Amino acid sequence: MILRCTNKLLAVIGPALADPAPAPDADDWYANLLWFDRRKCLLATHAGTLFTIFEANVTASALRATRQLITGLISRELRREDLPPATFGILDEQGLLLAKTADRSVLPGPAYAAVLAQPPRPITASHDEAGRTSTVPA
Repeated sequence: MILRCTNKLLAVIGPALADPAPAPDADDWYANLLWFDRRKCLLATHAGTLFTIFEANVTASALRATRQLITGLISRELRREDLPPATFGILDEQGLLLAKTADRSVLPGPAYAAVLAQPPRPITASHDEAGRTSTVPA
């Protein structure tokens, strides 16, 4: 697995980059370090599918254990979305190569991360005269 990191993220996890850098591929993951409410947050996106993971309140020590963190987050999100565990290959068998970001357009911006960080809004259901159900944010 190739994790392409922004300079902000590399400053925290260390500069142990693959040399030479592998060519960009649709199977690459892109990761960025964001700050939201004075907390470090990790935003990771799969280049081929744009499957995105947001993890708030990440510690520097967790970021330095990069392979464990990334594979754990990917596995967790696949379970949450009811997707097969091997959607992105067998994660436990894959090594992790770090490289610099090759395409900034893959990563969503901070505004997207702010939306992901918000708690879900409750939804209320109502019925009209014909008995049809509609849902609206509370």
